[in-house]
Formats: sequence, C-alpha cells, structure tokens
Amino acid sequence: MIRRTLQTIQQHNPQTLAAGKYEIQGEAIFFNVMEGETRDINAQQPEFHHQYIDIHLGAGSDLPAGAAPPNVYARRAVAAA
Repeated sequence: MIRRTLQTIQQHNPQTLAAGKYEIQGEAIFFNVMEGETRDINAQQPEFHHQYIDIHLGAGSDLPAGAAPPNVYARRAVAAA
C-alpha cells in the first residue's frame, strides 16, 4: 500500500503542483503539497498519529527522511521532557 501510494504521488510530480490537498483515494489516502522552511532535525518535536501514517518528504532536496515505530517516538518525547 505504501509503495503504491508513493508511486502515485511521484506520478503526480508534486514539485510542479500548487500548494494544496490532493486526494488519491478520497479522505483515506491523500497528499498535501506545502511550502515552508526546514528546521534543524534536533530542534523538532515528534508527531504522534495513532490512526494514520504521516510521511514527510522534502521535494527537490537532499533532506533526510525517516520513520520509526510510535513507541520509539514516545520514548524520545518522554526523555526530552
């Protein structure tokens, strides 16, 4: 499912799209094109999503992308508090 979704996003060529929400399978699967400034990864707070997967990709950049199971993020958040 994730591989197919990423392939569909790539086929839409998101670097050329205006900022906004683009549905793949209605509200179940969609992607957002957003503009913004990046921040140092060490200054970021984790996001928690229990009902969906949220993948962030830096379009046209060499920014790192990563993911971890929810319990890893929870441990980091508790350790930072």
